[in-house]
Amino acid sequence: MFPRTPLLFGLLLGSSLVSLTAVHAQPMRRMERNGSRAEVGRSANQLADDIRDLQNFRNTLAAFDMSWQRQDANGVSAALRSFVAQGRTEVAEQRRETFQAENEARRSGWEARRDRTWKDARDARDDRRDAMQERRELMEETAALDQLERAVAASYQWGPSQPVLMNARRAMQRFIQLAELEVRRSRRELREDQRELREDQRALRHGYPRQPYGAQPPPYGAAGPGYGAPPPPATVVVQPAPPPPATVVVQPAPPPRAVVVQPAPAPVYVQPPAPGTVAQPMQPAPVRAGGL
Repeated sequence: MFPRTPLLFGLLLGSSLVSLTAVHAQPMRRMERNGSRAEVGRSANQLADDIRDLQNFRNTLAAFDMSWQRQDANGVSAALRSFVAQGRTEVAEQRRETFQAENEARRSGWEARRDRTWKDARDARDDRRDAMQERRELMEETAALDQLERAVAASYQWGPSQPVLMNARRAMQRFIQLAELEVRRSRRELREDQRELREDQRALRHGYPRQPYGAQPPPYGAAGPGYGAPPPPATVVVQPAPPPPATVVVQPAPPPRAVVVQPAPAPVYVQPPAPGTVAQPMQPAPVRAGGL
């Protein structure tokens, strides 16, 4: 009985340490689960707001087109004022959403550097991407609002002429395009937040699933730099040296063919007859007898 005492004591100590670790991990996981649940609620409300804003933009543009076709100056002016007010409200909401996305990116980056789990690293990358898209949309919506306000000011100063109304309509169409992009992005963020909530609920019950890094935490830096920190240095890829050029064998030129120059024939000099000499005709050859 006595030899078993150290073994039983060790087993009890090990089980108590495991249960103590689980007890300490439960509050942290419960906090993450509650935070994910709150993010799902915010994303659902934001999606509903974006859908409502998109519908209001479309209705106002339709009222503007109808007033323009009827040549109703009062209706055109009222539609422009309504769209400008909606645009200013949308830009203010976009500023708030951008600030919220930046805070969420900072928080997820801090959690990824603290816990070094594959789930936190993925969430940090998604939040940084969302924050960048929010800033880009804020700049585009601000530019569209400036264009619309300039068109409205020109309509007050010069009247609702054709070029002025065309510029205003292009600005309103740009607002509608940005609102459609925001609705699609809000739907994607809601799906991601719902997935994170399911993972946190599963981790609260059974722990995190197996990590894709060979059951090891992700390497340092997998979650990326902290939000606002300078980016890591660019990876320098050393290109291999190019292969040497192919050896070009230059064949020597064939020797030129020898040109044989024939010497000119010796000149033939004909002596003229001496003066006072009469040239004799040539005598025929004698004919032999019986030659024929």
